[in-house]
Amino acid sequence: MRKSLLQILICPVCLSDELVLLPIDESKEEVNYGVLLCSSCKRWYPIINGIPHMLPDELRSSEDEQFIKKVGNRFGKYVLKTVPPVYLIDVTYP
Repeated sequence: MRKSLLQILICPVCLSDELVLLPIDESKEEVNYGVLLCSSCKRWYPIINGIPHMLPDELRSSEDEQFIKKVGNRFGKYVLKTVPPVYLIDVTYP
């Protein structure tokens, strides 16, 4: 995903444009793996192989669980949950 794309993306659930990008694998202009967080409704969306998977809850699949198993512990204070697909902030994180 091109980093500049963040300026035009909106959350498909609440339609907010307040998205936060947390990259795992990135270059100067592209994010290959990471996550987008919606600051409004607390939903998270994976970025896999450069593609943001921004689907409403009812269209999300077991891909979310696989994503969390693979990289879910690499977002610092953010804890990703699958049902519903929201994130929490770990207050015990240093």
